[in-house]
Amino acid sequence: MVTKMTGNNYFANVVIEIEKRFQVSALTIIHRIGELKIGEKIVLVITSAPHRDNAIKANEFVMDKLKVSAAFWKSQLLN
Repeated sequence: MVTKMTGNNYFANVVIEIEKRFQVSALTIIHRIGELKIGEKIVLVITSAPHRDNAIKANEFVMDKLKVSAAFWKSQLLN
């Protein structure tokens, strides 16, 4: 069940899909935006489920979804 949503509707759709596919107790997705330095961490996904396998699969699902279909653009800033 989604209890709090910030950001865009893309994350809401991902969360709804995860709830349908996996039995997760809790899910947190933090995706940084704005200017980042090379090597900085950009995403954090935390899942909780009654069974470890569901949590791991849900986590992998989120990361794979973000890699292929997230509406984030990267651009290189040159000095």
